[in-house]
Amino acid sequence: MSEDLLKLQNIKKSFNNYLVLDDISINLKKAEIVSLLGPSGSGKTTLFRIAAGLVKPDTGQVILANKIRKSFVFQEPRLLPWKTVSENLRFVQDNYSCLDRAEELRNSLLKASGLYDFKESFPAELSGGMKQRLELIRALAIKPDLIFMDEPFKSVDTRTRINLMKLLSVIQAETKISILMITHNPEEAVLLADRIYVLSDKTGKIIKKFQINQPRSKRNIRNNDLYDTINEINQIFKSLIGEMDVDLTKLSGHMQKQRSE
Repeated sequence: MSEDLLKLQNIKKSFNNYLVLDDISINLKKAEIVSLLGPSGSGKTTLFRIAAGLVKPDTGQVILANKIRKSFVFQEPRLLPWKTVSENLRFVQDNYSCLDRAEELRNSLLKASGLYDFKESFPAELSGGMKQRLELIRALAIKPDLIFMDEPFKSVDTRTRINLMKLLSVIQAETKISILMITHNPEEAVLLADRIYVLSDKTGKIIKKFQINQPRSKRNIRNNDLYDTINEINQIFKSLIGEMDVDLTKLSGHMQKQRSE
């Protein structure tokens, strides 16, 4: 069995006495994609930031394997506007003097992403989808062991999202990198992740864990098992929203009562 690259044990986190995460434990193995899935307010971003070392938990442990190389992909591209496409890749590579055949890797990533013919262009000259492709391959340009991805497909259209997911899937299969990603989209999680943790915005806990065993390259939402998993996740989300609707109904009734008095 593959070793854990990242392990979170019994994580708790509160903000202003509001419990966001309550006794959360997850792990990520080498060459594995794990997705944190949940509605807004479920604590998935906080858990992600704790895992990435950007926020400290109140209690619990974050255990990261020794000497691993990390990179990040954000919702909105954080490119250097004064540098060309190729220079944006080289900039992150220059922080790793031990990186072998850096130029060859840059060109390979540019070709795989369809950006090779734009390597001398500046970010302002790229479309939104092209910028997000550049953001993705920039994270890959340092040959990371682990990538933290914060809703990387949120800001792009459906066609671009599908193409980016295919690109990520192909590159991950070749490089065996590990990925911890946030998404609010059940289809993204089921098509990409090996394991999915669903968080509740009511309890601060993981309410469901899904294991996806089908090879990533063969996954299709028309598959009955995958379709059923997506449907189950949607039903979980619906129940959480339903609880919110009940609260809103009570609030509406209270406000109407106040007006009549």
